[in-house]
Amino acid sequence: MKSISNFNEISLKLRPDSNAIDNTNAFNTYSQTKFNQFLKTNGLKEVGEISTLEDEVFNNIKAELVRLKSECVDIDRDRLEFDLAIVFHRNLKKLGWGRWNLNDISMWRWLSLNYFRDETFWRRGENKFHKHQYFESAKSTYDHLIGSRIRDIFPRRYFLLGERLYDKNTKYEKNFLFYLRIASQVVLVILYSI
Repeated sequence: MKSISNFNEISLKLRPDSNAIDNTNAFNTYSQTKFNQFLKTNGLKEVGEISTLEDEVFNNIKAELVRLKSECVDIDRDRLEFDLAIVFHRNLKKLGWGRWNLNDISMWRWLSLNYFRDETFWRRGENKFHKHQYFESAKSTYDHLIGSRIRDIFPRRYFLLGERLYDKNTKYEKNFLFYLRIASQVVLVILYSI
């Protein structure tokens, strides 16, 4: 698996800034291919190798997310957290990944930046972009690709949620229903208190 060897240096170069229009555009409008070229142009240094199986799994995640987005057009994206978690977790488990992978932050950042710019923009920045809040959109996408807070790195976040949802015997079903029940109780409590 690959990782980033110069994160501290590169994170400052990539940060969206109202004076750096290219950086804002990169996080808002670039395709993944163009974004990857942008990363290399700005000096992203990678270490390690990516296997054919890893590439296949990552592309399968992307394909499942495209399908999920097309099936859930009218659903609030906040309601898709568990669906995203299941997609990431089920696929990454095919690589034998587990909780021990959660601490490899450079690997998660590399994966996030090099494979999931479009999906992170869709989940975190697109609504702001359509409201013409271009800098805020780019900043939100940047924060979740890079992980301004480590827990927010896009694929890591959903893999961790998947780890919490997964049970060897019932797969995702039992815990998924439990979390949905908890979430609905919270909504009911909020509605009741209004």
